[in-house]
Amino acid sequence: MLPSLLLEYFEQQETLAGRQHLSEPAEAAVLQCPVRRIVGGVLASRLDWDPDVVTQQIVRAVADFHGKPWFDCLRIAWRDEANQIQESFAELRLLFTISDPKCTKHELALVRWFADAKAAADDVLVKFRAERLQWASAPAGPRHAASRALPSRLRGWYQVVAYDTIVRKEYIVPDFCDKRSITFYKSPFKKM
Repeated sequence: MLPSLLLEYFEQQETLAGRQHLSEPAEAAVLQCPVRRIVGGVLASRLDWDPDVVTQQIVRAVADFHGKPWFDCLRIAWRDEANQIQESFAELRLLFTISDPKCTKHELALVRWFADAKAAADDVLVKFRAERLQWASAPAGPRHAASRALPSRLRGWYQVVAYDTIVRKEYIVPDFCDKRSITFYKSPFKKM
């Protein structure tokens, strides 16, 4: 049921995006959909260097934050088939809640995954333990059932995950020497 509700939401968003001016029926259709977009959220995160400390981190996924887009990068953890904890990095593209017919609210996130990237032997940042990343060519993390509702053009790039799989924010920056803008670095620093 969740995938069909989410598919309905994406279809409504595509329909609205194609209109120059919103009409009253179109606005009413959005209000009827049980999907609610969230601009930001607060994580209760544990720190690597002191697991006894819990800190609050604000995460955002907005197209216009003081005139610029803001999509936070995250560490996401899940258990694989062998019940081992796996972690990966992703960029948060959308936070939302969706309610099923039984009025159960599901907190979800649309993410785009990073994958490890090969670094040159003389890469200075890698020598200082920065991790080199690139956009993943296929989803790599925990797949929520709602991912099936993504339009086909998004499925290879994005995935829906449960909000509670988000561990914390990560500091990931573009590789400014890469003119193609497809590689990134994750900061090796524990305390910022």
